[in-house]
Amino acid sequence: MVEASCAERHTPTIDKLAGEGMRLLNFNVEAQCTPSRSALMTGRFSIRSGTHQVPAGGVPDGLVQWEVTLPQLLSQEGYATGMWGKWHLGSSDARLPTNRGFEEWFGIPRTYDEAEWTSSNETNSMWPSVGNTQGWNANIAAQEPIYDSRKGEKPRVVGLLDVNNRRTMEAEITKRAMDFIKRNANADKAGRRNAMLRPRTLGWPRRC
Repeated sequence: MVEASCAERHTPTIDKLAGEGMRLLNFNVEAQCTPSRSALMTGRFSIRSGTHQVPAGGVPDGLVQWEVTLPQLLSQEGYATGMWGKWHLGSSDARLPTNRGFEEWFGIPRTYDEAEWTSSNETNSMWPSVGNTQGWNANIAAQEPIYDSRKGEKPRVVGLLDVNNRRTMEAEITKRAMDFIKRNANADKAGRRNAMLRPRTLGWPRRC
């Protein structure tokens, strides 16, 4: 387990979980989420996959199609693979998790920051407002969808990300991940599961 922390937050439960596993405390990491996720998924430098920086909303993005991902390899070996939460490695259907090795996915294709696009018209912090009065236009950068997706099927849009939906995402992805584990516990793939849960609640809506 890689230890992650925020100086302003105390996380005793996460600290206990890390203390019971392997702690990797000496490593190099990318400075942004998209390159980090790319490296985790491929085992390669993100610049080789076209994911060396976080893409701006509304522009082409994602891992190159020829890149091989960890869940693709695990699926070939008979593992059940699932992911819940933020992806940020491609917004088009061909680059979503269920076309990159995961059997199922519930979450968003880009970033949770976009939850504020529809309502963040004022700010008292160092972070700029990006709401309607600041020039956000859904015709240019569409409101981010929430997907429920299965491998081999067209991803279904089950909601649009806004501040209200953002507040319930962690509970929903946790419930779905637990269901995935239970479903596979007594199946033929028992003991061969790759479940990737990506919650992000600490510090929200403040950036931590």
